[in-house]
Amino acid sequence: MLGRERHEIGFCADGDAEPFTDYGAMLGAVRNRADVIAVCTPNGLHCEHTIRAFEAGYHVICEKPLALELQQADEMIATAYDNRLLLIANLMQRYNPLFSIIRRLIDSHFLGEFLHGYLENYASDEGLAPEHWFWD
Repeated sequence: MLGRERHEIGFCADGDAEPFTDYGAMLGAVRNRADVIAVCTPNGLHCEHTIRAFEAGYHVICEKPLALELQQADEMIATAYDNRLLLIANLMQRYNPLFSIIRRLIDSHFLGEFLHGYLENYASDEGLAPEHWFWD
């Protein structure tokens, strides 16, 4: 059990997925098979799961929001630092293929010398409730 509800988590390598319902069991089972844990569990579990992954020796990619409170984020960052591990917040645009295409265009000077660029994300957030984590 994780928190008050049962959450399914998993590990996938080379296309073979293994389901787990216990986070600690998953961390132990993947030892020597993974260097990085992606924390994609419900937001309220991000801090606990990230710190447990650090304590088990894994780098962490954590989905947004990194934490629900600043103190939790500070604790996650400090634990990563203390264990000499990486903590990455998975921002939705970081791995967008468009960015690598633009980078290649800039580097190739296809359009001449790059002076300034601007991209805008038109994702909609109007439907989010006032208490949604996005606004805090």
